Amino acid sequence: MKPSTRLFLVGPGLCLGMLTLLHAVPVARAGSVRPTSPSGTNPAMFRHTGAGAGELGPYADFVDELPAGYTGPRFKLSQQYPQSAPAGIRPWDAFDFKTQPEQYLLAVRDYCYQGNIPVEFRGEANTVRKWYGVPWMHVGANAREGIHGLTRERLTPARVLAPTQTSPVQNWAVAYYNNVGGYTIGRVWADPDQPRPELSQFRNGAVVCKLLFTAATLQQVPWLTGSVEWQANIHQTNSTQSAKQIRTVRLLQLDIAVRDTRADATTGWVFGTFVYDRTAQGTAWQKMRPVGLMWGNDPGITPATVATTPLKESFISPNRPAPAAALLGWAGRLNGPVDNPESACSSCHSLAQHPRGSAMVPSGSPQARLRWFRNLRGNQPFDTGRTPLDYSLQMAVGLRNYFDSGLNPDLSSAKAFMAAPLRPGVEIERFPRPASGP
Repeated sequence: MKPSTRLFLVGPGLCLGMLTLLHAVPVARAGSVRPTSPSGTNPAMFRHTGAGAGELGPYADFVDELPAGYTGPRFKLSQQYPQSAPAGIRPWDAFDFKTQPEQYLLAVRDYCYQGNIPVEFRGEANTVRKWYGVPWMHVGANAREGIHGLTRERLTPARVLAPTQTSPVQNWAVAYYNNVGGYTIGRVWADPDQPRPELSQFRNGAVVCKLLFTAATLQQVPWLTGSVEWQANIHQTNSTQSAKQIRTVRLLQLDIAVRDTRADATTGWVFGTFVYDRTAQGTAWQKMRPVGLMWGNDPGITPATVATTPLKESFISPNRPAPAAALLGWAGRLNGPVDNPESACSSCHSLAQHPRGSAMVPSGSPQARLRWFRNLRGNQPFDTGRTPLDYSLQMAVGLRNYFDSGLNPDLSSAKAFMAAPLRPGVEIERFPRPASGP
């Protein structure tokens, strides 16, 4: 019996997701017995042995090559996932996200801040509560860099952030899940030799917090003056093929996602976005102010109809920071400044599935684009025949990287991989490294 091969086109991820360049993707069936890691492969890329083995568990932290002589902090994948379902605390439950959206957003934001700010969001070092990362994001076209575990996002075109932004700029981000979310990640990845996508449904109270940084200078984007600054090992130029160097990145945007059963009538999730407001009171962290939140995709509404049929499943703050005032999603849905304006936060995350199918950026006529703005629950795949991943694009990236025979040394021999015994009904993706890119 020979493995089947099908062709899919993939596109850039948005919001809490991450950028992946367009590729033609062959899909093959998975073998229950995989070939051993051949000699000569980079052991640092292997999932649970060798130089890149995680310090906190079986999964690698990063394979990024930091500059010679670098002695500063290094990223560690927080992967000591809860073994039983935690109850957790939910301060946002005190607020109705439909009638008290800003209070809800600030309650989630402050929950994400607790214990994370002093340790620069190193989830394993938080003494208040642990936060967790997703395995297998250490490789791929947008692999984690080695200082904070940031992954590269889409470029922001020139003059989007400010008139003085005369050229496109890189954006980098890192996201963590709370203990409720970490429990689900741990279930999916309990066996390093056989992840289980079908266990990816999150429990009520799961929270994702994502920090998005830009490489834009203060000369390019003056309103970032005073924002949180980190050091990160990022590309010298906008080319993903350029050498890396340690550079200053500035916190521009903060995204949150909350699994909230009060949103079950639409998607089951509440997404929120914050943007830095230089004019706000307080610390740099407190100056991350709400842009808005959304709990559904407002099916059927297009740019031509939104004036007469207002959005009902999004809240856009009238007090949002000035830099975010006009940088919203399709037909005015929620989005952040570094996100793709053709989509929206909840919309792009609805494509979290395995294996990937439809492109993540909506295209075609306005009516055709409405397919990307359906209210799907987390247990409903975007495309028929896929395994839904409950709005977790990070889970989708990690699984895709794991099952990529070019990125996983244990599957690095394509011939041996294709000849491995089949496990009927399970499909995986293999994505080639891009030869070049913007």
